[in-house]
Amino acid sequence: MQQRFISPTLTIIPSFYTRICFIHIRKFRHDRLIPERDHQIAYSKRKARINEKDNREIIFGIAPCQLALQAARRKIYHIYIRDPAGTLKPSTSIGNIIAVAKKLHIPVLPSDKRFLDDLTEGRPHQGVAMKVSSLQANLIYSDFNKTVTVYDHKTLWLGLNDIQDPMNLGALIRTAALMDVDRVIINSRKTARLSAIVSKASAGAMEIYPIYAVNNLSKYLDCCIEHNWNVIGTVGPKEINQYQAVPCHDFSHNGKPTILVLGNEGFGIRTSIKEKCNSFITIPTSSSCSPAIDSFNVSVAAGILLYTLRQQLNST
Repeated sequence: MQQRFISPTLTIIPSFYTRICFIHIRKFRHDRLIPERDHQIAYSKRKARINEKDNREIIFGIAPCQLALQAARRKIYHIYIRDPAGTLKPSTSIGNIIAVAKKLHIPVLPSDKRFLDDLTEGRPHQGVAMKVSSLQANLIYSDFNKTVTVYDHKTLWLGLNDIQDPMNLGALIRTAALMDVDRVIINSRKTARLSAIVSKASAGAMEIYPIYAVNNLSKYLDCCIEHNWNVIGTVGPKEINQYQAVPCHDFSHNGKPTILVLGNEGFGIRTSIKEKCNSFITIPTSSSCSPAIDSFNVSVAAGILLYTLRQQLNST
């Protein structure tokens, strides 16, 4: 029977390297733990990392990235372009983004599709994404009178009461921009934040459009009424008689600046907000439509109503 021999070196070498690795691991851990012994320092470092992370996000898509560069309202850290080897000829739109980035000394990093897909969580990025600082609405604190003092009867604003779906919010901002709405007013607390998804849904309009936030929309509407504004609420078919709403095409503009108020996707305008409205309009629907389908999507309703109001304002 053949005997088996085990070389001593085969048993010594693993043991030797294990000891070396153990020593280095202990040293590495020791070096890292020394500064963390002071809990206050450790807490400050963690807080700084969290704040830095919270203040950054990835926006994606050609229009949002182009308009973010144009508006210069964000700090831009990196631009990621789909070009794995760094040799592809970019499209005209992406070429313009690269040209502006070079002028502003913003790093442009060639990336493959898989990386961009992971970076944007599988959303349609069109081959470009940017790491940027977050964007906030302009918060109006207490000087309401200054912001509502206007003299142009063609002024048209859009007030949004608790719009929580980011896709809807983006579509509303896009519609407002196309319908020449002067500004959008949102609740600061119960509205979807101005995220990358909102920017993409708005086709980048969020990056350049004036969006304002108030802590209390009801009080802000009070101020609008004091300064002789039309505060127009919207209702569905079941509330037409209760609020004496008129079809949008029959609304008669009285030569005052106007703010159109639209409500939440689920429950519409809150009762406390409806109490501030001095008139109501509605969109007529087909009589053959099922009663179970009793309302438009909020962004669709905004398109119809803002178009109607803008036409009337421009004709006066």
